[in-house]
Amino acid sequence: KPVSPYAGPTADKRVRQAIASAVDADEIIKGVLDGKAMRTATMLTSMHFGFDPSLKPIKQDLAKTKKLLAEAGFPKGFTTKVQVCSCNPDHMDLLPLIAAYYEQVGVKLEIQPMEYGAFLSAMSSRTHASGYFMNSGHVNPTRTIHKSFITGELWNPAGYSDPKYDAKMEEVFRTK
Repeated sequence: KPVSPYAGPTADKRVRQAIASAVDADEIIKGVLDGKAMRTATMLTSMHFGFDPSLKPIKQDLAKTKKLLAEAGFPKGFTTKVQVCSCNPDHMDLLPLIAAYYEQVGVKLEIQPMEYGAFLSAMSSRTHASGYFMNSGHVNPTRTIHKSFITGELWNPAGYSDPKYDAKMEEVFRTK
């Protein structure tokens, strides 16, 4: 059985769905990234084997966000800490924008910038905050998925663990 990596408010699936629908990713792509990004529903892009164009990205829907938060027991939102590496200027610029979207629905982010060594140490020792803002850094989707979701992987900050998933990924890596 999978082990839930979530704690606090995000332990409730409705909260995770809510915060996903709070952000206007299209606005960020257009205004911040100068249109130089591809919006997808998963980590895969149309350039990758396994990309499913029938899956649609989540669109901003503040009414849905507020409804889900209320159903999950957070009608006025909540406050949570998120750590970000100060070594990544893109993340340092992007995270306050995301925080502004969240504030529209009552979710307040306490942003904690960290130098790289402390950021990596917090994750590798599993003492990081429930909010840990990072990106993959890999263009190979199989490696990205592996490192992000395999039990015990260093770059799996959520601590996701599912023996069936681990076995399936092992099979993927052994297949030519």
